[in-house]
Amino acid sequence: MAHEIKIVALPTATRSMHGTGLARTRTVYAANAGARGWELIPRFSSLSVLWNEIRARCIGPPVHCLKELEIGAHGSPDSIDGVFDDIVGGNDDVFGALMRQHKNILCDRVHVYCSGCNTGIDFGPWDSIAENIADQIPFDNDTFPHRVTVYGTKGYKMQGTSHMMGNEDVRATVTYRGVTYPSHWNAENARGNDAWNSFNNW
Repeated sequence: MAHEIKIVALPTATRSMHGTGLARTRTVYAANAGARGWELIPRFSSLSVLWNEIRARCIGPPVHCLKELEIGAHGSPDSIDGVFDDIVGGNDDVFGALMRQHKNILCDRVHVYCSGCNTGIDFGPWDSIAENIADQIPFDNDTFPHRVTVYGTKGYKMQGTSHMMGNEDVRATVTYRGVTYPSHWNAENARGNDAWNSFNNW
């Protein structure tokens, strides 16, 4: 029987992955992941690399299955860095395809946390990136027998906070370097489990 594993991952600190400016988050994750029972992927340069890294941690021995995945990165209603959806053509379908491709390393129940700003908030006529990911991996007894819940934040996530740490803290609006960033239409100030909107694939 496979042992359950929890993984927290961050994109590389490059403009192409928008992983710059995450020094505090990276430091907190590195200092706390092991003690809290999480495996850390400190830098992934593409979605394929991310899933290959996850697979390498699951194939064992001993064999593990992925129970929880937290992607700690910059975010917006239509992206969690490395994964995005926009009117030009995003790659949230690539994330879904890779998850289906690696279904043999998934636990029966999986939780994916899009741990960036505003990732659980709809934008205009489009669904949030968290909901889009859930839509890309529909449950099916024959082809994808995994019940997945994808979580997106209800506001701007304070850097250094995370599901792994259990200290989630989001704000409807933030002021950074003298610039106030406005709230999205259904943003909230919230902490802990209340900081997330959740979307099921079934």
